[in-house]
This record gives sequence, C-alpha cells and structure tokens, in this order.
Amino acid sequence: METDDKLSETIKREELFTMVWKEPATKLAAQFQIPYPEFKKICDNLSVPLPGSGYWSKLRAGKPIPEAILPANYSGPLEVVIEPKVIEKRAKSLPTLPEGCDTGAEKLIKVSAKLVNPDPLIVAVKDKLEKPKYLHDGLAWSGSEYISIKVTPKNASRALRFMDAFIKLLKARGHDLIVEYHTTYAFIKNEKFELRLREKTIRNIVKEGSWDRTINTPSGILIFHLDEYPRREWKDGKLLLEDRLGEIVYYLEQKGKEKKEQKIRWQKEEEERQERERIQRELEARQEKELAGFKNLLQDAKRWKEVKILREYIADMKSDSTLKTNHAEAHEAWVKWAEEKADWYDPQINLADELMNNVDKETLTLKKKSIYHGW
Repeated sequence: METDDKLSETIKREELFTMVWKEPATKLAAQFQIPYPEFKKICDNLSVPLPGSGYWSKLRAGKPIPEAILPANYSGPLEVVIEPKVIEKRAKSLPTLPEGCDTGAEKLIKVSAKLVNPDPLIVAVKDKLEKPKYLHDGLAWSGSEYISIKVTPKNASRALRFMDAFIKLLKARGHDLIVEYHTTYAFIKNEKFELRLREKTIRNIVKEGSWDRTINTPSGILIFHLDEYPRREWKDGKLLLEDRLGEIVYYLEQKGKEKKEQKIRWQKEEEERQERERIQRELEARQEKELAGFKNLLQDAKRWKEVKILREYIADMKSDSTLKTNHAEAHEAWVKWAEEKADWYDPQINLADELMNNVDKETLTLKKKSIYHGW
C-alpha cells in the first residue's frame, strides 16, 4: 500500500480483498476517510466480495466459516487510488464571523491530516488516548477531568485532530470549549452545550456453553454527541465526521442563538407578568381602600341618622315639663350626659369621651376587655 504526498492511497485488488475479510468494511471506510457507500462501490468495481450478514459474529464465536475466494474471472483494474473526501460545501452553512475574530477561521473547517499546534486541551489528553494504561471494550477514555473522548488507540489520532479543529473553529468564531465539573461544554453565546466524542461499538452475543456473553466491539465509526435537549448526534456515514465540522458548529450557533432569544423572551414574559401583578396589586389596594371608605360612609350615614333620632329624643325629653318640675336637678344632668353621648356618637363631631373611647361605634361593644384586675 503506497501513500503519496496528497495522502491518497493506492490499494492493490488482492490487498483490498485481504483487508475486507479481516476488518468490517464500515471500519475500513472510516480509516480511509471516505463514506461507506463509496468504499463498497470501490469493492464492487474491483469485484472484491464483502463478508455477508453474520460473518463477524460467527468469526468471533469461533464457528466454522467457508473460505472466501477472490473471483479469478476478472479483467478490470488491479488497483485503485483512494483519496480522503473533504466536503467544503459545509463551510457555506456558517454565518459571517463575529467582528474581531480570526479571519482565517473558515479554513479550520477542514480537519488537518496531522496534529499541528494542538490546543492545550488536546495536548493534555493526547497520551491518555494514544498510550492508554487500560482499555474498556477496546476503547481508551480521556477521563472525567479532560475533554470527553472515548475511542480505540488506533482512532485516537483522528479523534484528536477532529476535536482540535473543533476547538480552534469555536475559538476563532468567538466561542470556547471548557471542561467543568467533569463535563465537556461548548460555550456559545453565553450558553453551555454538553458534548462528547466516542467511537461506536457493536454489541454481539456470544454463546459460551449454556451461557450467553455480550461483547462490545469497536466499529471505527466516530459519533459526536450533543447531550442537551433535544439530544443530537453526528456520526460517520455518507459523510465522515470531519466533513460535518462546519455543520456541527453552525447547529450549535443556531441553538445558542435560540437559547439566548428564549431567555430574552422568558425575561420579557417575566417582566410583563410582574408588571401585571403590580398593576393588579395596586388595583386591589385601591379597591380595598375604596370599599373601606364606602363602608365608613355607610356607617357614618347610619350613625348620622341614628344621631338625628337620638337628638330628637333628647330634645323631647329636655322639653318635658313634668321632668323639669319634679326632677329638675337630675333631669338637667341627664340632658347634659345624653347630649355628650350624642356628640360622641355623631360622625361629624366625634367628641372624645374617656369612658367610651374603647367602644366600637359600629357594634357598640368594648373593643378589648382588660384582664388586669389590680389589687
């Protein structure tokens, strides 16, 4: 297998045949950085047969498998040049760069073939992925204190290059990527988005005697997760993950914009709600004050009417000649007392009365009786 300066690879037909029967075609397509359908088309054009359904699970289970044969009656080309695909049309999805940002940011949409001047976050995690101390299901994990990446050591370089380009593009566009509380976030428009990059594993059930055992096998397919509602993921398919970098950043920017606009809407709605409540409280206070005033008016009117009756009664008693003649002194004192009580009860006079000050004029009962009986 020869490699030229453009990172294209020349593969002989026999070599390709050997490769597809040693590793799944999806994984090989990812390694060559081309979509799986294109890789399959290359195999079809060279008349290279691919393993059928169930082949890999049978191989892992140690079951007998018919030997694959490369068709001899073939007269086509004996080799093919495979070139990694770089889909630059995704760059068009990105809006204009914010003022003051690196004007070369659009170039960062293309993931480089080698790790050049990596971001400190990438430097910190590089050895953990390329030279891991242990693997789980064949995958190396960056650890909770670093940017969240979980891939095979073989795919570590590709994952690091992708994340490095992702970080640089974010920063060039005025955003950032941070690790906070053991979680990786893209910080866009003052909004945080939880992210992680992992390699997909294929779940297989292997029989061991009377027991079934689950084996998770790395597939070579990279998946970029957005762990925010609504959850979203991008993975190798017709386009490699590298070819969707611009699409990912554009999506995050749109979500950041939506979140910001939503917060503005919520803030506006909250301010409007508080204003409605303030107006309602003021209205209720005015209503209560108005009602209290009316009740006082009505009570005063009742007292006024009762005072008129009371004064008429006092006037009649005052002019009673019999009482004047027979009980002159007592009658005079009573009239004085009655007139004072009428003045106390009259809403227009409200004469102070030491003994009546604690009396409710509406109910004519003592407002509060003292429990003190001093000796």
